[in-house]
Amino acid sequence: MKGDGKMYCLIINKKHNYRPETIATIDFSKVIVTDIWEHRNITQSQFVSNMYDFSTTPLSFFFPSLEIGALNDRNSPVANPINELKAWETGNYYVGFISHNITHNMTVFHYGEISINMN
Repeated sequence: MKGDGKMYCLIINKKHNYRPETIATIDFSKVIVTDIWEHRNITQSQFVSNMYDFSTTPLSFFFPSLEIGALNDRNSPVANPINELKAWETGNYYVGFISHNITHNMTVFHYGEISINMN
C-alpha cells in the first residue's frame, strides 16, 4: 500500500452468491462490514501494516473486531443494522477484503470461506 486508499473487510452469506470486486459495487443490504481501514499519504510501500504488529514474537495479527451476532456492523460513518438479507444465521459465509488505492487507481480483492454456527 502506498499513497491514499481504503480497504473493507466484509462477511457475506454464501447463499447470496455475491462477491463484489470493487468498493463502489458493495451492496450494503447483503454485506456485513467488519472493519474499514484507511491510509493517507503513505510514502513507503507497505502491505496492510495496520493489521500486523511486527514488534511481537511471534508476529501478532489484528483481526476485524466485530462479534458474531452483533446487532450492527462497523460501517463508517454510520453502522448498518445486521438484519433482513444479512441477518446472522448458521451457515457458510465469505470473508472478503476489498482494497482501493485512490492514488494509483488500483483495486485488489480476495475472498475466503468460513462457517458460522449460531447455536
